[in-house]
Amino acid sequence: MVTAAKAANIKVISYDRLVLNSDVDLYVSFDRLEIGRMQAQYLVEHAPKGNYVLIAGSPNDEGAKALHGAQMSVLQPYIARGDIKVLADAYTKIGALEATFLR
Repeated sequence: MVTAAKAANIKVISYDRLVLNSDVDLYVSFDRLEIGRMQAQYLVEHAPKGNYVLIAGSPNDEGAKALHGAQMSVLQPYIARGDIKVLADAYTKIGALEATFLR
């Protein structure tokens, strides 16, 4: 797709995932670790005690794992104190669309 776009003089921006082995014009991403910490910090500011259910992204996605790890770095002290009880902590099952791209 990148080759076809470039042949048509269309600029290509790769967002969040770098398109490997291609001639993209721009790559834009974000700091997953900071996002994960911010998400968890928001939670503990608004619900510092109680039962939590944690649902992460695909177990095949390194970004989902990074987000989860960063979230846990903030949540762990609350869990250790007993302020937060994690009732469930799981990754989502891989979806059909994602499976198509992983083949």
